[in-house]
Amino acid sequence: MFCPVTPPRRGIPLVLGLILFTIGWHETSAAEQTSSQGTPQPAGSTTTSADKARELLALGKRMLRQGKTQEAESVLAEAVKLDTKLVEARIQLGNLQLKKSRYQEALEHFREAVRQRPKNADARTMAGVVMYRLGMKQQALTEFTRAVQLAPKNKSARESLGSLLLERQMLIPAATHYAETVRLFPEDSESYNDYGVVLIQLDKPPEAITQFRKAIQLEPDYGSAHHNLGKALAMGWRLDEAAKAFRKSLKISPENLSTHIELGRILLRQQQYEEAIDQLNKLLERKSDVAEAHYLIGVAQGELGQHEQALGPLTESLRLRPEHVLANYQLGRLMDKLDRPAQAATHLSNALRIDPGNADAHFLMGHVQEKLGNAAQAISHYREASWLRSDWDQPKAALALLLATHEDHLQRDGAEALRLATNCLDRTRERMADILGALASANAENGQFSEAVEHQRQALEWAGETGNEELIRDMTDRLELYEAEKPYRR
Repeated sequence: MFCPVTPPRRGIPLVLGLILFTIGWHETSAAEQTSSQGTPQPAGSTTTSADKARELLALGKRMLRQGKTQEAESVLAEAVKLDTKLVEARIQLGNLQLKKSRYQEALEHFREAVRQRPKNADARTMAGVVMYRLGMKQQALTEFTRAVQLAPKNKSARESLGSLLLERQMLIPAATHYAETVRLFPEDSESYNDYGVVLIQLDKPPEAITQFRKAIQLEPDYGSAHHNLGKALAMGWRLDEAAKAFRKSLKISPENLSTHIELGRILLRQQQYEEAIDQLNKLLERKSDVAEAHYLIGVAQGELGQHEQALGPLTESLRLRPEHVLANYQLGRLMDKLDRPAQAATHLSNALRIDPGNADAHFLMGHVQEKLGNAAQAISHYREASWLRSDWDQPKAALALLLATHEDHLQRDGAEALRLATNCLDRTRERMADILGALASANAENGQFSEAVEHQRQALEWAGETGNEELIRDMTDRLELYEAEKPYRR
């Protein structure tokens, strides 16, 4: 699974290999069992091929318990030959072939088991597993879904279906599936964790937090649940709580590289740059080739103003992962700060090759190309940045300045420069009204009504310059509230 979170412990490739060799026959009805055993024979009657097949099945199972898998396979194969309707023998034989990665042979047995016992959830789950291994994921999904419909409390079927829904990013069905799973198995910590993973991907961190905490309540040392709780808390910028969750996860599972990375990211957000560097270096002591750790150390050193030192880890990050867009971009920024525009252009070019829609890289490339004296290229990058983020005034203002002032008359365009600059000013007026309005609201919330009135009047002045009647009315209504010493609510 993708990594906003730690994948479930029982992800499909692992879980299916683990669960399926222990599946019982609890879903087989009494009628099915009787049918598979044939008609009872009167005392003293002649032994039939079905009787012999059942004897071989019992022998094969004893051999499996003794670890004699090769002999067991031969015995079970003979049992199936003698009685083609002996479903349990087919399943045991299919299991052995699955263990040996002989998927096509295993699938034949499981399909025949399903054909003979279409209501047997275990047989359908087994068939789904082999289909998954063969890349037949849609067919596997069908079998898992049918197995769960037949036996809602069959954990193997539910786990397999949930894992595949997650893998295929079928998030709405997955959420429904896991909501029902935790209802059916309220003491299963993994189901709560898996449900939380789905909720994170549906951008529902508060609900995800609830599920992860239930998982932890049931299993306090569940490292992945602590990690995922940290991710959900970080999504809501509850950074102190997130850091605590990641540290707890690391105490349980110190080898989890992704948790080290996530804790480093949290410390960067908290502007605890030196602590972030220490944390990430601990990771690199365990495993030195983690590109993301080198990248984050470089970012932290850059924020500390250690531009020369930051070049080393950022360069190492790119050596390990040349297609790292952000590392290329950050190196471009650092080279620009160090007044090395040619090198900056090289890294920004790489970033844009990998991610042509990166507006920040286009804007910075425009600035760098200006430094290099390449006006036409600078204009192109400023235009691209403005087009990619039409509400971003910085590239528009830079473009307007270049079009109005360049010494080459072929590059100048006074009319467009005026249009761009005027547009930026109009947007600035509206933003200033919003910013001053927010400041006034904060003053009022803190009981500072005289300051709120002053700032709201300034906001109203800026709003008046926009000509936006709706904005003017809103700012006027707020001013009346603050003059009456009442906070603004919406």
